[in-house]
Amino acid sequence: MHMALDEVLLDRVIARVRKPAVRFWSWVEPALVIGSHQSVMNEIELVSARRLGFTVTRRMSGGGTMICEPGRTITYSMYLPDSAVKELSFRQS
Repeated sequence: MHMALDEVLLDRVIARVRKPAVRFWSWVEPALVIGSHQSVMNEIELVSARRLGFTVTRRMSGGGTMICEPGRTITYSMYLPDSAVKELSFRQS
């Protein structure tokens, strides 16, 4: 749900029907969150992940796999128009 909400909120900022925002949330179930360009088969042993109670999900951005657990992980997303990072390198942004 959080990954889908990220996509909706970013789309609304890009469409200028919503102001830029930062959202913080915590997890209610264990999750393995992979980056947009990662391969589930190469990153996660699905049988073990499911046996241990992890949900597997993918975020829009890149990066490596995150292990998220209730009470132990606080996550944030920033919803900004591209003009906010237009003059910055990928690393700076």
